[in-house]
Amino acid sequence: MGLALSGLIVCIVKLTTDAVAVACCFLRWYILREHTQTTESSLSHILFALAILCEIVATIQSSIVLLDADKVIAEQGIVAAQRYLLNERVLKITFFAHLMYYLAECVLKAAYLAFYADLYARVHTKRGYAVWVATVVWVVSYFSAIVLLFTFCLPFEQNWKPDGKNPHCPVLFNIPVFFVLAGANILSDIAILIVPLLVISAMRLGRTEKVSLALVFSIGMISIAASVIRAGIVGHRFITANHTWDTVWGWMLWSHAEMFFGVLAFTLPSFRYILVRGMTKVVGSSQQKSRNYKLSNARKWTEGESSIELGSAKKSRHDRKVRDGVFVETTVTLREESPDRKSDRKLQTGESQTELTKTAGSTGQDQKLAQRIQGGPGYEWRIDRDSE
Repeated sequence: MGLALSGLIVCIVKLTTDAVAVACCFLRWYILREHTQTTESSLSHILFALAILCEIVATIQSSIVLLDADKVIAEQGIVAAQRYLLNERVLKITFFAHLMYYLAECVLKAAYLAFYADLYARVHTKRGYAVWVATVVWVVSYFSAIVLLFTFCLPFEQNWKPDGKNPHCPVLFNIPVFFVLAGANILSDIAILIVPLLVISAMRLGRTEKVSLALVFSIGMISIAASVIRAGIVGHRFITANHTWDTVWGWMLWSHAEMFFGVLAFTLPSFRYILVRGMTKVVGSSQQKSRNYKLSNARKWTEGESSIELGSAKKSRHDRKVRDGVFVETTVTLREESPDRKSDRKLQTGESQTELTKTAGSTGQDQKLAQRIQGGPGYEWRIDRDSE
């Protein structure tokens, strides 16, 4: 590995990804705040936040050691820095940093199990036994890890005060313990990864949506891959007795990558609610526009039909008048009249009405029409002499 890494680079990566993890925690809470909360879902939120808090504490502790080591390397050289690795203060901080890391992993997987328990309760499938099997694997894995960390090296303070006589101390650099912890961690990851795949297959979803959800949950496989890589690289260096800062940097980096991808895999399924809500709004808007368009066309069609009916009614009335034998078209002309002409208006009106009565009284129906006109509301018929 050489000195391609440094304590500063590892610290920047850890602090940056921790900031992203905190953002994921708040984002997940914001997305699901209006969702129906159960005991399991509330517990998963709390455990998720607690896991990120434990990881932040581990990052702060390890950053102190990493930055101090960079300072020693810069001032005294790499050989002095390798001796500094076995310093009591460095070993004590490193031990508790890894203890917080294991605790963060343990709590994060408990959050997964609480989330899956809530998911199985909502789906109402008979495959709920998968959650219980994964829970048993998780309990056995991390219970054995905690027991080994606290009992393998005794007295306990020899984890940071090794006398060189006890081959079990310090426990962090013990090869059998390292592989047992790594194997138990990977086993619990696999058991928890299988749980959502079983529940997805039982959901009433389309094939595309099932595949999409399976891919989202399978991001946890990246966390498993990080665990395998960490076990391979760090385990090989422990076997070859290569206890250098290169080993510590790689160890911390891959351990943090495992935790970070576990956080992402826990957060991403919540984005499905955003997608579903967004698609629902888009589809609802499209359906509303379609309904408005159809309603507008229906109104135009109805108005056109009414216009046609009205025109037909007018034409029918016109035809009926023509068939009755009389068609009267009245033209009203407004103009100023002289005083002399006003005096002749009554005489002209009477003559016009008499003439019209004679013209219209040739048949029985025409006589009735003439009587209706004579008894009507006083029509005035005036002959405009200027126009003759």
